[in-house]
Amino acid sequence: MLQRSNATLLLAITFCLLTSPSALAQLAQPAPTQTLQIASIANDHDSSVSNLGLTIAADGHVLGISIVTNYPNPNGPARIVRRAYPLQRLEDAQGIVLTHQRGLDFITLRGRIDQKSDRGNLVIRYLSNAIFRTYHQCRIELQRDNQGGWHLVDPHNGKTVPRLYVKTWMLGISTIDPLCQ
Repeated sequence: MLQRSNATLLLAITFCLLTSPSALAQLAQPAPTQTLQIASIANDHDSSVSNLGLTIAADGHVLGISIVTNYPNPNGPARIVRRAYPLQRLEDAQGIVLTHQRGLDFITLRGRIDQKSDRGNLVIRYLSNAIFRTYHQCRIELQRDNQGGWHLVDPHNGKTVPRLYVKTWMLGISTIDPLCQ
């Protein structure tokens, strides 16, 4: 009888430890992720800089896209806007809206990332003429290196593209250097 009582007590203590709030909180924690910056985006319209990144799971799989935009303020602290999107949004027909102003999508990003081949094919679509609602687009590739880092790559020359620069004109975007000419 004493042996059965000890086993019951041990089972009760184990149950209490496993269902304590702190134990449950540890079980409910999402798997650790990291954000890996792949490019910065600046423009000639304002002094903001956006950092385009990938949200990476602990096992190395890409989970989504992140965009952190820093809007400098000469009179005080900068305003920082953080946005995160699941990978499925990138693969939608519309893609991810990077810039939206005055009711118009100025820049969108869409495409597909193949986790098995460590490559992605992306399309940047941008508003070139707001009056006629004319859009242009260009391709860019995404590649993982041997150290697990990801990089944007120009599909025409194979060079890594760490920075994009958006050039505007009165009616929209004229180019996104160095990719969209």
